Amino acid sequence: METVIWPAGYDQLKHQLRLLAPRIASGLVIAIDPSSGSRDSVPGFAVFRAGELLTSGEIDIPYRKPIAERLQLLHAAVLKLTPEPPDVFIVEEIKGQNFSHRFLHWALGSTIAAARTTTLVECPINLWKSLAKIYPGYLKGNAMDAEMIGMSVILYAKHLTQQE
Repeated sequence: METVIWPAGYDQLKHQLRLLAPRIASGLVIAIDPSSGSRDSVPGFAVFRAGELLTSGEIDIPYRKPIAERLQLLHAAVLKLTPEPPDVFIVEEIKGQNFSHRFLHWALGSTIAAARTTTLVECPINLWKSLAKIYPGYLKGNAMDAEMIGMSVILYAKHLTQQE
């Protein structure tokens, strides 16, 4: 099996993950693959405790509803998913105006606000996709993408602390 080649750079992320490594290794970590709910995409989630996957799935948002209602439904679903604020909350990093629709940015804000934690990690797309490429059984989907987002941050934090 191939190994993940961690991306060069990302000094700020590396520093953040070194500091958070103990919380990531022992605490409640929730990862979200964000979406505002469309015909083709809904948010995916993955819940980890002590580095082990507990559950994952999709947050069903009726795409025919107006965006304001979809954001409220998303907020309520994330609140329900996080009865206790997670020790670390991970979302896919969304960059650039041209890369994504404003509704995705709004959904990301609603998601982060609902988690009620200040410990936020933004996972670069190339980080989790490098793991997904070699992960046995990976199938493209919202829940599986959220699993890869969470696992890549967990594994990267372990990798960084083992180097010290």
